[in-house]
Amino acid sequence: MPSLDQPESEKGLVSDSPSRRVTGRFEFDIPQTERSHEKRHDEEEGRSKNLGHDLRRRLREATFVVEVVGVALLCVYATIAALQWRELKKTNDLTIAANARTLEAVVDYDRPWLGVHHIDALELAPGKKMGGNLTLLNSGQTPALHTGVVTHAVMARPGEEASAKGTPENAQVVFPNMDFRIEAKTDSELSAEDVEAIKARTKFLMLVGHFVYQDRLKRSHETYFCAVYDAENNNFGPCKGGNEAN
Repeated sequence: MPSLDQPESEKGLVSDSPSRRVTGRFEFDIPQTERSHEKRHDEEEGRSKNLGHDLRRRLREATFVVEVVGVALLCVYATIAALQWRELKKTNDLTIAANARTLEAVVDYDRPWLGVHHIDALELAPGKKMGGNLTLLNSGQTPALHTGVVTHAVMARPGEEASAKGTPENAQVVFPNMDFRIEAKTDSELSAEDVEAIKARTKFLMLVGHFVYQDRLKRSHETYFCAVYDAENNNFGPCKGGNEAN
């Protein structure tokens, strides 16, 4: 018996067939080609997504490789730069040292040299002070500035050392090839015993001195001298030590 709720004319409008779709009261056929197209679209979309993921992965890997290579190149560059800087500094230091030596050689050639040029001995006799007249000479190329001199005549026994006492006073300028004379004598008169001891060489009469001066670059220089009296020849000769200059 026909149903009261659904007319017979509407029977069969709802179908379970996969190739049909019912909308309202009407039934439409879905072509097989359209379903194939949707399937291909879904497959292509999946492949595209997979391809995108693969490309992004490869891009990350490539970026990592580039970064690693970049860091390695940076380290190599830094090492090369450090080595070049060290070699450049070494070369620069050698150049500076060579220039300093050259300048020092020029200055030393062109500097003053102050020393004892000659000593005239005084008379050796009892009751007189004994010593000598020293002739100092600047044998350098430029003036000796702020020159100061201290000298002494002292008696010493064999093995004893004598040195100049006091501080030289910077007073005068000594020009090149200019000489000047200074007298140095014992503080007291010699006794007859002193004279005989000097002749017998049981005592020695020595002249000691200390010079200070500056060159034109205001570098300080010093000269130390020591001369011992030879009674037989009535002159002074250099001591075994105590003669220095810079």
